[in-house]
Amino acid sequence: MQRSLVASKQAEQQGISVEVIDLRSLVPYDWQAIVESVKKTNKVIIAHEDSLSFGFGAEIAARIADELFEYLDAPVRRVLRAGYFCRLRA
Repeated sequence: MQRSLVASKQAEQQGISVEVIDLRSLVPYDWQAIVESVKKTNKVIIAHEDSLSFGFGAEIAARIADELFEYLDAPVRRVLRAGYFCRLRA
């Protein structure tokens, strides 16, 4: 969360308006806060410390793309923290 806040401040210094949502809890997560933010900003970047594929961020991205597509001006993007590695077990 801290890195997201730092990045948002850097973006705002460059004239880019940013809204950061801290879900705090994944079960249940605050879907209404996500809906309101998407309708307000029309863009989404999901930053999380999990694998890019098959993680909770992917599920949120899929739900946003499915249920809020008409409000999006660009595809939902997911980013990971630098150096994060997740091994899939066989």
